[in-house]
Amino acid sequence: MNKIKNLMEQQIERFIREFKNSSKKLFFNPENNRLIHPGEYGIYIE
Repeated sequence: MNKIKNLMEQQIERFIREFKNSSKKLFFNPENNRLIHPGEYGIYIE
């Protein structure tokens, strides 16, 4: 059972990391170091 738990935790961590990366690509403008439509940012995550 411990092996399954470890595999599941790895997948969850990977999902969280990829979600954060995707969110930054979609909602962050590195040119001016700001969020694009900051008021809408929470709507998509929540």
